[in-house]
Amino acid sequence: MRERLTEWVAYYNHQRYHESLENVRPADAYWGLQEQIVAEPVIAA
Repeated sequence: MRERLTEWVAYYNHQRYHESLENVRPADAYWGLQEQIVAEPVIAA
């Protein structure tokens, strides 16, 4: 159970984009990368 919860928290904070954070990940917002990510979006080919 603990391992699955740890995996979910890692996914939630490091992989999942959050609409309330302007579609950046919580870890990126925490480390102050939110403005850079929003200003320089990556466009997929």
